[in-house]
Amino acid sequence: MTDSLLAPHGTPQLSVIFVTTVFKDVRTGPAVYARYLWDAFRDDPEIEFHVVAPEFPEAHPRWHASGCVSGGFGFYRALCRAAGELVRQLGSHTLLHTNNCHTGASLLALGVPVIGQINDYENTDVVSRILSYLRLYGVRRCAALLWRRRLERFAVRRQALTVCNSEHTRRKVLGAYHPPSHERVITVYKAVDLDRFRRPPTLPPDPLARPEDRARLLFVGADFRRKGLDTLVDALSLLPETRLDVIGLDSVDFVRAYPRLATAAGCSRVQFHGRQPPDCVCRALWHSDVFVMPSRAEALGVAILEALAAGLPVVAGRVGGIPEIMTHPDCGELVVPGNPQAVAAAVSRGLSDRRGRPGPRPAVEAILERFSRKAMIEQVRRLYLSHAVR
Repeated sequence: MTDSLLAPHGTPQLSVIFVTTVFKDVRTGPAVYARYLWDAFRDDPEIEFHVVAPEFPEAHPRWHASGCVSGGFGFYRALCRAAGELVRQLGSHTLLHTNNCHTGASLLALGVPVIGQINDYENTDVVSRILSYLRLYGVRRCAALLWRRRLERFAVRRQALTVCNSEHTRRKVLGAYHPPSHERVITVYKAVDLDRFRRPPTLPPDPLARPEDRARLLFVGADFRRKGLDTLVDALSLLPETRLDVIGLDSVDFVRAYPRLATAAGCSRVQFHGRQPPDCVCRALWHSDVFVMPSRAEALGVAILEALAAGLPVVAGRVGGIPEIMTHPDCGELVVPGNPQAVAAAVSRGLSDRRGRPGPRPAVEAILERFSRKAMIEQVRRLYLSHAVR
């Protein structure tokens, strides 16, 4: 074994290969997670951490590009091929961690332990909710979800460990895939960079030009159907002294999906800003009054964690993993999805509660620590070392 694979005490160092579909675009959730892991483990004395992804922003000896950046079967085959070549180079003291569990079905053939990540429960639910999924997503997307469900089920039953990002997702996986051992499916909450989102004593300029005579509601997310943006726009007719700013979406997509709302009274007070860099999201949160995300489904809700870290009261759907975050009244309110009246009432209470709230309250701070980068990395490190091949 080469010296590069030896820990300081002379025993073989564990090599971890993290396989992800995205690393370069740090505005997406999977890419942020990949960056968190890379930053944490690139200099770890016991773990030699490698990343396999379609492309990277620059060259690095432990960044391995698969070379295929477009979607489809070829995209995943290229990732698995690059991971396989790396396993053969690094040898038996290797652990594979894939950011997309359905990719793990192919990685299992490499003969080393595989940890598969499940970050959403759409795949688990596609069979039982096929009619609603067809209306929401169309035939092509549903066919892809059914295929991924088949691969995901195969991987969960055979890989060393399945990591879910919420207890709700874990329950969905156990109920849909029936793995041989429940202990091989665990929860590790996705992290938020709390320091980045904390409100500073002196605020930088507002990137969205907040109106002085109206309270501002903020919505962040690209999957506007699942996150209930239509319900929120409907609720604006009951909130006359407010404006809604939407980050992550252009107006044309929303209007095409909901033409009725394009002429509704509330829609005239909506500003769409498209995708924005993380720094813009931070500043927009600091200059807003209430964060609203009345989701119909949500595996966890990282945007909610960001809003709480920024000190905002949150109004969110009582679905998925969101109740695992909002466990104290100081967080805000949970509402039934698809109910504009309930959203409007909760927002009104949130606007009153916002006064005198310069940052997260103590109860919220305690909750946020469960979702910190430090907490997540400590859990992942223990998982790596406990599944090392000896």
